Amino acid sequence: MRPELKKSRVLHICERVLNAYEEKFGLFSQQGIEKEMLPEKQLAELIQNENDLALWFFFACPGDKQIDSMKYYKQLGEFYRKSPNFFKLNEINSSEFDSKIKSILENVNVANPPEFLRTIRENSKKLIEEFEGNPLKAIKNNNYDSCVKNLRNFLGYGKGMASLYLVFLSRYGVKKTKNIAPKVDRHLLRISAGCGVFEVTKNLRVDKATEEVSRIYTEICKENFFDGTLLDALTYVTGRKLCSKRNEFLCKVNCSLDYYCSKQLPKINKKNTTLQIEKKKANQQFLNFSIERGLWSPDIPISYWPENIREKFMDHAGELYKDLKEHKQKVILVEPDYKRFLGQKLRVSENKNPWWYRNLIDTNIISHKPREEHLDTLKAISNGLDKEFKRFNYKYHSIWRNFIFERLTESYEVVCMGDLKYNQPPYKEVVEYFGMNLDNGAKISENNIDTLF
Repeated sequence: MRPELKKSRVLHICERVLNAYEEKFGLFSQQGIEKEMLPEKQLAELIQNENDLALWFFFACPGDKQIDSMKYYKQLGEFYRKSPNFFKLNEINSSEFDSKIKSILENVNVANPPEFLRTIRENSKKLIEEFEGNPLKAIKNNNYDSCVKNLRNFLGYGKGMASLYLVFLSRYGVKKTKNIAPKVDRHLLRISAGCGVFEVTKNLRVDKATEEVSRIYTEICKENFFDGTLLDALTYVTGRKLCSKRNEFLCKVNCSLDYYCSKQLPKINKKNTTLQIEKKKANQQFLNFSIERGLWSPDIPISYWPENIREKFMDHAGELYKDLKEHKQKVILVEPDYKRFLGQKLRVSENKNPWWYRNLIDTNIISHKPREEHLDTLKAISNGLDKEFKRFNYKYHSIWRNFIFERLTESYEVVCMGDLKYNQPPYKEVVEYFGMNLDNGAKISENNIDTLF
């Protein structure tokens, strides 16, 4: 079934992400985002010769699907250092050809190894017999439609993969192609469906949706002179960093398309054949029930709570993170002052973990060993990036959320200026949101000081 497309929505998506990138809004203001936008750059920076770069990208592109692209191109870069002439496969008729191309799988992870090997084998043969081993000779002119048509004669090259190859060649100055369009992958399909470009009907085929969506993006780029190579990078990183997380808080803060997105993002089945909208699971229904009624659950990420409540958790997690980072248990050996200990050294604590951290360990609430994991969890909560607890996954996220909740809704002891201790009163708005009784007992303890300073 051919999906019905809304061209105006595609225009809107292109304009919004391009403007957000130009203005460094949200996601595109993050440090290091350029590196994640261009995962293939890790390989491109190693290859100086344009013909060699065209050849490596020609064989690499068909493997760039349903995988972690950052890891994929990093592995390819490491493999290139060992075997820079690997894809100059002139021994195609030799008995060692198959064993030679299989060696790449020892160094590079791909989604479908047998298909990847067949692609290298068949395309090597066609390149050598018809184009003297040079893929640029298969796409001589600079017309996008013509180049795509020629590339589709090779195994593994549909319109999407042909677009990706042309994007790479254009991006690194190997070959410029007019009216180039972004590759329509799972990320752009999700974005397009979420923003209403097409409706995901029952058992909508991925290949059919990809073909139609690719056609309309090509038209929009051609009519409006959009930079398809830039759009490809922007939509890829948006889908990878935001859509795939399925975190409404992240979207609200970082995505230029958030206001227009329905959040009904489709999934692709394991066989990569159909698109479908995922039904809400029982735990998602529980989350919605809890959020609507202000019921506390440590298993729920703080991104689900209202902004004022979320900020209290983030601020407190940041304070705990800083305290734990700065105070780490350190034991040193010192010479004793007493004569009876001469010749021996005593173990003395030069620095101690925070008292609240020691208390959690003593009561077996957390383990002492994964200190870095606790720091990572507190950092995630302080940035609003904590995850939902599911069975054994993100256990510490749940534990630390609950610890912070208890400190925000009950009086807890704060130690400062050496031995000075006082009770921090609960935060009224957090207590009231979760329907608890407020205890206003803020007192100075274990000293006779009336004020802190």
